[in-house]
Amino acid sequence: MHREYFAWHSPNLKKKAELLVFGHAGQNWLVFPTAKGRFFDWEGFGMIDALREPLERGWLRLTCVDSFDRSAFYARTKPWFRIWKHTHYDNYIRHEVVPFVRNHLGSHFLATAGCSFGAYHAVNFALRYPDLFHKTVAMSGVYDLAFRLGRYKNSTSYFHSPLHYLPGLNHPALRQMRVHLGVGTGEPFAHEHLQLAQMLDHRGATVSLDINPHGGHSWDYWSHYARRAV
Repeated sequence: MHREYFAWHSPNLKKKAELLVFGHAGQNWLVFPTAKGRFFDWEGFGMIDALREPLERGWLRLTCVDSFDRSAFYARTKPWFRIWKHTHYDNYIRHEVVPFVRNHLGSHFLATAGCSFGAYHAVNFALRYPDLFHKTVAMSGVYDLAFRLGRYKNSTSYFHSPLHYLPGLNHPALRQMRVHLGVGTGEPFAHEHLQLAQMLDHRGATVSLDINPHGGHSWDYWSHYARRAV
């Protein structure tokens, strides 16, 4: 299987940025790790092996990035500072990673993917930039930022909380977007997947919702669902 490592000094994150690319052709998925995770986690937790066939056959290519959660949403700082730090990560993805994927990999079809808090990032980036991303694969996510910010709200946090800003979002590109949502019935935020699916369906997106009584918050379930979403 094709595997490449890349690194550069990020002007937005003000530190070294690292990522891994798996596969040589096919759909380009921008992959976010779980909360506070690293760019190598999908490999370490077996997701790459689970997706080996589509990767080796040229159906799928993954660009796995680092999280910035320790400096942003999971930092022990004031809520306004956490969301402000997250805007640096937003700029890093938008202005560094997306151009890298397009220029290096030569494809304009982009998708996002993630599990747990990585699913939040996958959905948030896809919905904030629907003219850039055509698909999102989100598993066991949370889509209301009250999970990390409590009662704090400002204009910036509002536009990074999908369940808050989506009702007012009517971007025409949403009608071309494919959304794959998976969650186990026993997970605490399962209801948010249903809310998100209904909102997206009303805006013309093609939505696949899997609320699985046998699935859960585990890499085994996520690998199974990711294979189905290719």
